[in-house]
Amino acid sequence: MKRFTKWCLISAFILVIIGVILVGTAAVKGFSWISLKEGQRAGTFQVGPFDVSVTGPFGVRVGVHQEQEYSGKGTDLKSYTFDKNEIKELKLDVGAGDVEIREGSNLDDTITVAVDTRYADYDVVQNQNTLTIEKGSFKVNIGLSNRHYGPDVLITVPKDIYFETMDFSVGAGDLTVQAAMMADICSLRTGAGDLEYTGDLTVNKSAEFTVNSGDITLDELLCAGSLNASCGAGDFDISGTVQGDLNASCGVGDMSIELLGEPDQYNYVLSCGAGDLTVNGNSYTSLKHELNLKNNDNLPDIYLDCGAGDLYFRLD
Repeated sequence: MKRFTKWCLISAFILVIIGVILVGTAAVKGFSWISLKEGQRAGTFQVGPFDVSVTGPFGVRVGVHQEQEYSGKGTDLKSYTFDKNEIKELKLDVGAGDVEIREGSNLDDTITVAVDTRYADYDVVQNQNTLTIEKGSFKVNIGLSNRHYGPDVLITVPKDIYFETMDFSVGAGDLTVQAAMMADICSLRTGAGDLEYTGDLTVNKSAEFTVNSGDITLDELLCAGSLNASCGAGDFDISGTVQGDLNASCGVGDMSIELLGEPDQYNYVLSCGAGDLTVNGNSYTSLKHELNLKNNDNLPDIYLDCGAGDLYFRLD
């Protein structure tokens, strides 16, 4: 009897561990009790790639799940509107949420912010000429079905909008920018999250991009001034033009910088530890001292420092 009790206790402990793993997986996947209630009211639950519909006491219908577009409507949507001419500084702190910036018409005079309050709580405040959007109270969503379509926050800006300062920070969340934007000073930072910028970004004076363990991808950069870029253990990938000085450092992550320009129109200062540094087709590793490649004192300077990661740089 004691042996039977012992095996029952062991089995119960194993089942508890499995339950904790399943609940943790559900939390990571974004499942929520709200989604479960929505499915109960609608009679349809999403299970992986399938929709399961309860048609009666003993009737069940299974079909392939169809994604739904973010409608931007509903009682759970909190909307804000701002005059673009009043906003000179845009500060965005994504936190662990999912935020998208989309492009409207260049004839629009407003910036709109839509927050889906079912899944996120963000503070949206205009203080004089500064618009701040930052993560508010924390929400935990655990359940059996994920019916969360679209971003937590959707920001729509006029095409080619201009700010004196743009400051975007991503914690463990995601920020997607699909808009042409311009700023005198631009700062982009990620912790463990991802920042993907697929629109045109024009920086008139200076830019600073920082990656810790997350990712930054920037397809079309036009920087008329200087750029400071650093990558810790994440991935950093940018392309475009930098007309001023460039300072790039890579720790143990991967860094790729591909710019338009003539290689002999810049001066270079190179340093590399145990990693791999590639500059305009030339490879370096374990440099004992800084390597200075000077073309002209009046040209912009490019400083490239690679630790134990990979840094790829090319001017073409």
